[in-house]
Amino acid sequence: RCLTLYAKLTGYSQNTGSIEVGVMTNVDDSTSFVPVDIVSNLTSIYKEYELSLEPYEGLGNYLALRLNAAGSEGEYGYYMAATIFIDSVVVDHMPSCRRPNDLVSTSNTPTSVTVTWNPKGHEEQWAVTIGDYGFDPNETGHVHLTDTNVMVLDNLVSGTIYDVYVRANCGGDGYSVWYGPLTVIPGLIIFRSEERRVGKECRSR
Repeated sequence: RCLTLYAKLTGYSQNTGSIEVGVMTNVDDSTSFVPVDIVSNLTSIYKEYELSLEPYEGLGNYLALRLNAAGSEGEYGYYMAATIFIDSVVVDHMPSCRRPNDLVSTSNTPTSVTVTWNPKGHEEQWAVTIGDYGFDPNETGHVHLTDTNVMVLDNLVSGTIYDVYVRANCGGDGYSVWYGPLTVIPGLIIFRSEERRVGKECRSR
């Protein structure tokens, strides 16, 4: 099984937070919670996260989330609370080809951007596609293949808004769904947008 959700952390800038997914044998006993996976890189912007339940081999029947958000002392001595927001939780079977995540740009020039991502499965190759802002990667875009999780996308037009997606190639297990978009502007500040979905890693029943 896998669980996907959108989450963000708000509060004082020095706060840290995490989300643990686990299983409980007794919903009335918090000590029965067995953590299975964790997300610890929460930001102030809603992002999509995937957590795996595959390592669990126990007998618990209750899926649970444990939120950890620690406040901090503010600039003027006031205690600043931290809050974790969660939305769009989906639980389903783990796909045979998991999509990568954490697609970010690490370099930006007037005619190129360098992107990298985090592999999530046993893939040996990735497909990266780039197109005009708002394009559908299943219909249009310029697809590039790579054997590493870093790619330079060049021959771009400075100041033009592009969207970038990535997906895994798992050989006999096929392709994952696309992850993204990462929105970039060559020669200008890079910003992220992950609210427009193209397929789902886990699909509700």
